[in-house]
Amino acid sequence: MPGDRDAFDLLALPGPATHLSLAGAGEHLLLGRGPRTIRLSIARGTLLDGPVRLAYQLAGTDRLELRLLALRRLAAFLRHGRLPASLFPGSGRTKRWTELLRALDALATSSSHRAVAEAVFGDMLVRRAVPACRPGLGRADRVGGATTSGSPQRRASPWPPCRGHTQPTN
Repeated sequence: MPGDRDAFDLLALPGPATHLSLAGAGEHLLLGRGPRTIRLSIARGTLLDGPVRLAYQLAGTDRLELRLLALRRLAAFLRHGRLPASLFPGSGRTKRWTELLRALDALATSSSHRAVAEAVFGDMLVRRAVPACRPGLGRADRVGGATTSGSPQRRASPWPPCRGHTQPTN
């Protein structure tokens, strides 16, 4: 199909691609890198024989919007050589899961609470939001709830005390 405008040539793709061929499982093509990728499953034939004409299978209406979005992503990749962020809308859930995984990774290495906050939110934000040191009990400790005995609940501070101040103990 040389000269065919609509021919799909694996060797002439405008952006990053990974080809996988498994005996008995067919071919798969991953376009893009990182969190923004799309996967093509090759039902018949092979992409390795040179330029081919792609046919798209959209069966049924279940998840039709997602399948059409995949075609829009493919069109953008072929046109621009990349997958635009606008075609990968982030969800709040994705961001929360990412932050949770960062926090768990930091905790797994026995990091301090400050190091965990820096891993999740970044050094600059933590430096602005949290003082470098805090004498004695901080605000979070002063507003703690009362225990059953009526005495205020004391919590250990996650932040290092200032030089010359001691950390309260329970």
